[in-house]
Amino acid sequence: MSAKPLPFRFRMISSSLNFLANVLPPLAGRFAFDLFSTPRYMPSHQRRMPHALASANPLDVHYGSAVLRAWEWGADGSKTVMLVHGWESEATSLASFILPLVDEGYRVIALDGPAHGDSPGKRLNLLGYLAAIRSTIAQHGPVHAVIAHSFGGGAMLFGLTEVNGLGGVQSVVTIGAPSRLDTVLQRFTQTLGLTNRVLSQMFESMRRRFNRSVGEFALTQPMKTPVSLLVVHDRTDAVVPFSDAEEIASSHPEAAILFTEGLGHRAILKNREVIKQVLAFIRPRDTETNN
Repeated sequence: MSAKPLPFRFRMISSSLNFLANVLPPLAGRFAFDLFSTPRYMPSHQRRMPHALASANPLDVHYGSAVLRAWEWGADGSKTVMLVHGWESEATSLASFILPLVDEGYRVIALDGPAHGDSPGKRLNLLGYLAAIRSTIAQHGPVHAVIAHSFGGGAMLFGLTEVNGLGGVQSVVTIGAPSRLDTVLQRFTQTLGLTNRVLSQMFESMRRRFNRSVGEFALTQPMKTPVSLLVVHDRTDAVVPFSDAEEIASSHPEAAILFTEGLGHRAILKNREVIKQVLAFIRPRDTETNN
């Protein structure tokens, strides 16, 4: 089957960036990385499971000069679980976990990441998302466990490679998470028909902006924050290839794995067996011992 042609607007952007990379390479790299970091505008009425907010308490998260929107369920729960959404998504994308968690006595919080949902902003990158997650934990924690999907899972994996950690989080579950930022960027440029010259300039733009090489954004580096890690991924995921999960699992042999078949990138978030096994994984070990 032939690939679906790009919309005219994206073909124009691609042609312009490819040309610019031959004339003003640094500018092409900056513009391309800004494009990569800009989610499509998703109005709040396009939430995946908006009904979940009917029982939620709104929370403010102070993040630099901005105030992000977060949500809370089961305010009387004894331990807190944080749900972290993926790219071009929002807090209710993991709503199928909320009721089972609350029924088990957890308090649940979920963030609309910067430039997503009801939170302000125009762009988001891995470091910015990790900082927003840390701000949420610091202001509305402590958090016992984090369940994170896709790009959110990548941010959590990156956080585990950082010395200052994640504020006492005991368990992390990643679902459909990527393994390396450079491969994510490669897939982005391939989808848009951008040249390798544009890609290399994107890497250089990141180095100048963050004072880190793209290799330092490998999400498979050794964990500097000790947590229990569960890697969940579907073998037929068409958004984040299953090979990413294999790389994460091989890089973290201490991690537990849950690989599914035929659920793809999003249906996996609603699968009852997946939810059941995730809840079993994050359940405090002393509770299991006492039962």
